[in-house]
Amino acid sequence: MNGLALGVMTGTSLDAIDIALVSIKNSKPDKLVGFYSQQIPKIQKKEIQTLLETSQNEIHRAALISNKLSFKISTTINKFLKKIKLNHTQIMIVGVHGQTIRHNPLNGYSIQLCNPSIIAEKTKISVVSDFRSGDIVRGGQGAPLAPVFHKEIASDSAPCAILNIGGIANITLIDHDKRTDLIVTKGFDVGPGNCLSDLWCSHNLGKSYDNLGNWARSGNLNQQLLKLMLKDSFFEKNPPKSTGVDYFNLGWINNLLNTKNVKLNPASVQRTIIELTAITISNTIPDKYKKLFICGGGIKNKFLMERINIKTRRKIFSTSQLGWKPESIESACFAWLATKTLFKQKLELKNITGVKKNGINGSITFV
Repeated sequence: MNGLALGVMTGTSLDAIDIALVSIKNSKPDKLVGFYSQQIPKIQKKEIQTLLETSQNEIHRAALISNKLSFKISTTINKFLKKIKLNHTQIMIVGVHGQTIRHNPLNGYSIQLCNPSIIAEKTKISVVSDFRSGDIVRGGQGAPLAPVFHKEIASDSAPCAILNIGGIANITLIDHDKRTDLIVTKGFDVGPGNCLSDLWCSHNLGKSYDNLGNWARSGNLNQQLLKLMLKDSFFEKNPPKSTGVDYFNLGWINNLLNTKNVKLNPASVQRTIIELTAITISNTIPDKYKKLFICGGGIKNKFLMERINIKTRRKIFSTSQLGWKPESIESACFAWLATKTLFKQKLELKNITGVKKNGINGSITFV
């Protein structure tokens, strides 16, 4: 299997529509050919965020918002292809993760906003979507799926850990098996990456994110609030486990502040959120894994990187050292995963999602 594939990711932070063009060689991700990012308009972002909590007429609104997002994805794909002077006929497949608004594998579902029929029709490229449902039906968490891609790009770096910090942070632990082949020993969601700090920043400053973590740096760490945060049952669960911004959100922060009547200035809450992320990440990496590669938007938060460096006591690297831009990893992942679906190749997810048997993930909408 050789050719070009597109991957589309909006991510839990809802910052932008990220598109990766990936060269596939012998069924493996060979290299990143191109990357394009289109910011999601603030109004559209807020519309999507209203679906993270229960509200009136949400099924109707979800359908409309999903269609609107899918049209936006379609025009962004076409714009990207025009920019790099490629025709739709040169693309094997496009993988679209969709925007998660509910993730509840225990009750058998995970819902992403995506209308693949719109995207296939408007781009004239067949679309793979709904990557999680098959895994959930087979007894898995449905997420994270990025660890299987992390293994593909780890090269000669094992044993190592690859940390993706999007809205939610996930970790992949990669080692050698008895035959010296690379294996994922574990891959799971750690907890909040950027989601809590972004939401708190937006709520208090009207900004979509804390630039370089400077606002958090200006606050004071509050141990009482940190202890309350760390007591959340999600952090006590053993992998496999997954979560989303429908769980870790503004309501989660406010509930903790109200429960113990913790009164802090907003900057100190932000500082404590950053510490929570750094600690929960550090707690997941065994001593054996000395190399830590980081990707995702969180890598741009300088203060968060400092805290992770201190807490993990490791020198951290960007995935650029592996030949992949940190902002491209997730979208590139779904480009590759889409080709696995197209050619009916099963994914090895037992050590990641906890699936009972490996299977084919994703549904195809043909042009």
